[in-house]
Amino acid sequence: LRGAIAMVIAATLVIMAWLGWQYADFAWEQESPVMNWSLGKIYLALPIGSVLTLLHLFFVAPKWIRDGEWDKQAGVDPQAV
Repeated sequence: LRGAIAMVIAATLVIMAWLGWQYADFAWEQESPVMNWSLGKIYLALPIGSVLTLLHLFFVAPKWIRDGEWDKQAGVDPQAV
């Protein structure tokens, strides 16, 4: 089940990266009215963030799938929040 969840997350991130790239490409020639920046450059945050999250998933998912737990970080207690 964990493997299926990881695959659904990975597929979602790939789709987000692809559609984000298409959207950034579509808006590349448009400019923001106040700053005169290309909106395509701003919209690149979606595909870049999706690819970085996908890379992170590839590093942490194998241990989660195999052992059922995330890597422990020294000094970090998620229960303390």
